[in-house]
Amino acid sequence: MIFPGAAGGGVFSQLNAWDTEAFLFLNGLHSTGWDGAMSLVSSVWVLVPVHLLLILGIVHRPRWRECGALAALALFIVLIDLSGVHAIKEFAQRLRPSWQAELSSVVHLVGGQRGGMHGFISTHTAYAFALATFAAMAVRGRFLTVAWFGWALVVGYSRVYMGLHFPGDVLCGAVWGMSVAAGVSWVFSRSLEWPERYPLAPAAGAMVGAVSSLRTSVRRAPVRRETNVAPDL
Repeated sequence: MIFPGAAGGGVFSQLNAWDTEAFLFLNGLHSTGWDGAMSLVSSVWVLVPVHLLLILGIVHRPRWRECGALAALALFIVLIDLSGVHAIKEFAQRLRPSWQAELSSVVHLVGGQRGGMHGFISTHTAYAFALATFAAMAVRGRFLTVAWFGWALVVGYSRVYMGLHFPGDVLCGAVWGMSVAAGVSWVFSRSLEWPERYPLAPAAGAMVGAVSSLRTSVRRAPVRRETNVAPDL
């Protein structure tokens, strides 16, 4: 269910039914070849080249003041994004498809990974769309905007393909990520006298990557009682 008590009927019950049907359809479109590709897209390692591309955009620019400000903004976005996501998960406590008894036997899992118990909302998707929104606002260009959001969409789809999230988890994660990035960017733009365009915006990506990597390392440190259970992302 999307929220506690949604199983009793009404709008949430219908939304949950549609969400489950959409999940079973999308998750059923799998093959051995695509398993590897989707696993790579969903891996934290794919963020390495993403952030390297962002860093390459700033190495030849001398405007360190804007660079530092944007890095701080990116850190703020990530902290709000991740804390918000986990607060939502604690409130909703919606089980992932692989943890729901009526679905666990039919869910296609890649590499046997079930993920943590709760999946609403998708952290991967929220992070990808927050980064895409911030990059699109900071580094103007139609092609770059399409590329960033195209990457974010693929990340979101990979979470459903791997059986770790319902489409609703991904959709709400995307909305949350875009809202956080746009909202925080707006507040900072009103509070600080920054130029209309931010040529050093890619610096933010480096800070985002550092925070994301640190968070992943910390969460993977404890010994888990159950095998094939990934962090609650």
